[in-house]
Amino acid sequence: MIIYEFNALHNDFASYAADDKYFAARVFKANGQPKANLWSDTIELEFNDDSFNRGKAIPDIGYIGPGSVVLSEKAAEILGDFLKKFGELLPVKYKESTHYFYNVTTFVECGAFQKIDPLDAMEPPTLLADRVPKEPTVFKIQANKGQILVAGDYLKDQIKAHKLTGGLFNVVLEK
Repeated sequence: MIIYEFNALHNDFASYAADDKYFAARVFKANGQPKANLWSDTIELEFNDDSFNRGKAIPDIGYIGPGSVVLSEKAAEILGDFLKKFGELLPVKYKESTHYFYNVTTFVECGAFQKIDPLDAMEPPTLLADRVPKEPTVFKIQANKGQILVAGDYLKDQIKAHKLTGGLFNVVLEK
């Protein structure tokens, strides 16, 4: 099984922005905790208009913060049934349309730190190959809640087949 880190901080596409009050309230904190019962469908997004983003296209799968992605209506329609098995699609407003903040709530106990030395705290956890999911899964690990992991090629293949823009897959384990 191949395991990817999935994110949307893409050099070719603009990233989302929201009012600072949402970040202060930790609305977009991607720690794996369910948010649906606290969610407001009045959250509005825009795209950053800084020098990094200026002139870039708006993606179907966009970045708003570490360990989280925002899906366009098109992406949510195509990927939603699969993604909802592992988390929540929470509505956000972008101009005249509804987009979706994807909050992964599935945890798999397959990550561990190899060293106990506190100076190595910045080292990323190692995935334990014998514990990773064997079927297509979107998940997080307790050791790094700010990372979305994907088992298998299903999600990657769907994004490619439907020509969705944005979203990146980086191999973190291949067994």
